Amino acid sequence: MAEHNDRGVEAEEIVAEYLASRGFHIRHRNWRYFQKEIDIVAEFCGELIIVEVKSRSGFDRATAEELISRGKQRFIVDAAEAYINRFKIECETRFDVLIVTFSGNGPVVEHIENAFIPGVNW
Repeated sequence: MAEHNDRGVEAEEIVAEYLASRGFHIRHRNWRYFQKEIDIVAEFCGELIIVEVKSRSGFDRATAEELISRGKQRFIVDAAEAYINRFKIECETRFDVLIVTFSGNGPVVEHIENAFIPGVNW
């Protein structure tokens, strides 16, 4: 497996642990709807949280919009709608991005809540 793939898997592990340590209940990881995937589906304070995980090897201060294209946002929203329908979810949903930056001092996690809002950012 390529190093960037290894980092992506490691980043998802780090994010799952990070969220769980903060009281999030992890419902699913790498949930697929055809070719579309949600990295992590979690619950927190009565909300469904759809999580996209990104990994970086340096601090580049990219915004959520720069990290996730509108096309990727649509893929995530499509998969989230399928998830909500499949599991008959009836609560508020938000889309978070968690960025894991790997540096010499170990990984650093940045959590961007409500990173995008379907239809508003498009």
